[in-house]
Amino acid sequence: MSSDRPFFGSSYQHRYAAAVAVIFLVAGLLRIHQINRFDFWFDELASKKFSYPYISAHAAQYSASHLQLFLEKMRPEHNPPLYYLLVYLYSFIFPADQSLRLLSVVLSMAALYYFYRLARFFLDEESTLVATGIMALSPVQLWYAQELRGAVLDCFLACCLGHYFFCALTGEKNFYWYIFGMVALLSLFANPLLLAVVFAGGFFFTEKKIQLQLRKWLWIVFLSFMLIVIGGIFYYSKITDFARHYWLERVNWHDIIATFGIFTAGYSAWTPSMFKFFSYAGIAGAVLGGYFFCRDRRPGCALFLASGIILPIAVMWFF
Repeated sequence: MSSDRPFFGSSYQHRYAAAVAVIFLVAGLLRIHQINRFDFWFDELASKKFSYPYISAHAAQYSASHLQLFLEKMRPEHNPPLYYLLVYLYSFIFPADQSLRLLSVVLSMAALYYFYRLARFFLDEESTLVATGIMALSPVQLWYAQELRGAVLDCFLACCLGHYFFCALTGEKNFYWYIFGMVALLSLFANPLLLAVVFAGGFFFTEKKIQLQLRKWLWIVFLSFMLIVIGGIFYYSKITDFARHYWLERVNWHDIIATFGIFTAGYSAWTPSMFKFFSYAGIAGAVLGGYFFCRDRRPGCALFLASGIILPIAVMWFF
């Protein structure tokens, strides 16, 4: 896109940079606004018990090492350990309870940055501004940015995976493939469903000009799959226990539609009718996005984005 294209004035690049800065500034202010208005609730307290002050106090009480206590507290957990390790390391530097939620703010802003970079692979500059603005104001993003929970880490890693995949795919340096591979393997310790982003990359290798990169992608898929198998064996009892006690016994179409509502509005919809509206709005937005990509003869982009939505839901449906 030409740099002299008008955008509310003649200095396009300066005004574009200013618009990006305003979006990030507003996003940051919204995420820290009244962040400690409410006390920690149940799920946040489960994360807080991995904080450095909490583990230090119990280590002194039971004459145990920090590692022993960390592993002991991980025993009943159904979630992978990466987020809890981040909580521990972050609270070593910022131990006050009032600052714990700021970890989620940092991860949310980092996710927004990588989302912006990722959007540039798909969209022109004006459309990227709109998409970044939507994510900056997204109720579900604001909700999790103010909670001491691992969902915001999942979002950050998903955006990282998408960004570094396209950097590796379109660049000539193996450096980005190494980063993409490391982020993919790291994601297994946060949320294995993030590998949907890795697998979705396979849709782009139908183009002949990038098929030379296929072997690198396959190596990452293979290593990820092997770690899933090893982790599945190790966590088998946790997975079955989680499925038995927490997952819905029968997933139906209403649950899938509700998933799109959470993607769109989070938990901020005030009435069931409003939540249903946001559910169908989310589905309509995904369908329209896929249509425009296909219209622009970029079916790989449409399939990549669609699979990132559909694969995690499909896993919940079948397993």
